[in-house]
Amino acid sequence: MKAHLSPHIFLSFAYKLFLTPILETYISKMMSYIEYSLSWLFANAKGRDVKLFSKGPAFTKFPRPTILVECEEVGPSGSHLDVEHSADGAGRFPTLNWPTASPEIKQYLLINEDPDAPLPNPIIHGIYYGIPAMTTTISVHDIEATTEEGTLKGGFRYGKNRRGNVYIPPRPLLGHGPHRYFFTLVALAEPVDPGRLSLLPTVEEMAREIDGKVVGWGEGELTPAERIEYTDAVLCMQTQPQHLPREEFPGVRNRFDDFVATHINYTLNVHYSGLFLPWHRHFLWLWETALQDECGYNGQLPYWNWPYWADNLAASPLFDCSDSSLSGDGEYNPDEQSIQGGSVTLPRGSGGGCVRCGPFKNMELHLGPFSRNIASFTEIPAPGFEYNPRCFNRSLNNFVSTNYNNETIVDRLLASTDIIDFQTVMDHWPANAEGVLGVHGGGHFSLGSSLQDLFASPQDPAFMLHHGMIDRLWGQWQARDERHRRFALNGTSTILNPPDGIPVTLDTNMEFGVLDQPRSVRDAMNPTRAGYCYSYT
Repeated sequence: MKAHLSPHIFLSFAYKLFLTPILETYISKMMSYIEYSLSWLFANAKGRDVKLFSKGPAFTKFPRPTILVECEEVGPSGSHLDVEHSADGAGRFPTLNWPTASPEIKQYLLINEDPDAPLPNPIIHGIYYGIPAMTTTISVHDIEATTEEGTLKGGFRYGKNRRGNVYIPPRPLLGHGPHRYFFTLVALAEPVDPGRLSLLPTVEEMAREIDGKVVGWGEGELTPAERIEYTDAVLCMQTQPQHLPREEFPGVRNRFDDFVATHINYTLNVHYSGLFLPWHRHFLWLWETALQDECGYNGQLPYWNWPYWADNLAASPLFDCSDSSLSGDGEYNPDEQSIQGGSVTLPRGSGGGCVRCGPFKNMELHLGPFSRNIASFTEIPAPGFEYNPRCFNRSLNNFVSTNYNNETIVDRLLASTDIIDFQTVMDHWPANAEGVLGVHGGGHFSLGSSLQDLFASPQDPAFMLHHGMIDRLWGQWQARDERHRRFALNGTSTILNPPDGIPVTLDTNMEFGVLDQPRSVRDAMNPTRAGYCYSYT
């Protein structure tokens, strides 16, 4: 008997072989198209930072992080998660480490959230509570579920995330740009009472339960070793040969000075003007690239989060004079004077003399200083690029940082309605009683004369971190309304925007001298396009 293949069976086999892959591809493409469409529709729905867990009422007494949380396998805060730690790969939970608890800490809580999802509130990726006080690390093995619902192998419990499971690995909506994922460790003076919570408690329940119990919290930041790696790279730049010709730039003595001289050369174009934000964004990128390519730096450019230590700069790990700091205050100089700004007098700082501690205690400045008075919109004033060796000086000024770089003013900057409003809060020009400096000037004037120097301020190693914070806030502000803010510009290419100044457009070319080829403003408007690929936490 001869066997025949039934037409029905054959057709079924053919559909299975040929049509199913086609349908799968079609469905996959459609889902991607839908995601990209949603990303476009909700492009402005990002940056829900004000609704982060650490912004809740339970943290009133601790508005700033107090615990150092490290993640060696990913890197410092702001590092990019690799595929291994994302939903596109293994979705591995990153190992977190922190110091041994002080006696007042009885328990920890860990919240993982994404404030950049296109939703009214941050997406909760994980809630972990009842973490014993003696714990100093959490790894992927600790968050494996046991047979008892709500409990984990690490000896603590988990709460309810968006999917009702233990952990949601990061996976932003396609086309929605970079998302930030916060792992916030909260130290509690009293243990959480599971009897007062649901079996899988929500983030709202946890917020109510910990009210009055918080004694500290932490997010990832640079470790001391990572800070030393950065300062070593800066010191390395001061030993590398300059690229600018000595005969034209006698004050340029090393590669570090190349950046200072470039800033001097374009000061009259890139301050209080339409070029301020995009020019400095690319300047920072060039600096980071030089550190990595020329001095073997393996990290990223850190930023100075002004409000964290605004009321006590000397206590900041940036300025505490430790080996991992940017050095600290200068020696007391009785001749330092207060500064008159508008109708406000800025009292002198606490130092004013040479810096004698930390990694930059032997640093020598070669360029400047320049007068605060702007005599010309086109001519670089004396001393130009002349060689003027002297010690590096600082004067920490808590009055300035407290009044002009506090959280309220940062929030006001991010709430700016348009680019003109943003620029006004940033620089407050002309000066007035309500805003003598703005957040930009506040950072410069809070560290003394070296950083106050409009032309030669990059000689203070804090300059790049200060402008990193400015770039961070500009990027966050842009991301909150992509359609109206991403390419928003205002002003001319001349300082103080005189009436005869040339208006800045997206096609305006920015000059960087020996550091780089000219670059269009358009190319510097997005930190994830045109050769850039970075974001800030």
